[in-house]
Amino acid sequence: MGMLEKHNRARRMLSMNTALFGLSSLALGADLIWGSVQSLFGAGVPGFVGVVLGIVLWAAFGLTNIRGAWKAFARSEYEKSQRKGIISWLVPLGMVIFDMLF
Repeated sequence: MGMLEKHNRARRMLSMNTALFGLSSLALGADLIWGSVQSLFGAGVPGFVGVVLGIVLWAAFGLTNIRGAWKAFARSEYEKSQRKGIISWLVPLGMVIFDMLF
């Protein structure tokens, strides 16, 4: 596989990972808004702590990984870009699934 083909494939993957990150972040945002509404009307402090913890985890793992994916792509580190891109959208998606289960 030539360098141009690797670049194009990595660019497509990065675009897809960025879109999936955006969608999973929107789902997480809706879940956190719902959690904050519940904490106002009954869940109290534990619900509010969960919302704050969700925002912190999203910023610490999801946001930093998508930024790292774009930086790795700019440095032509395509495998690292793909790995970080996948992690970036799995984090918010996993948080939403975890919240639905528990």
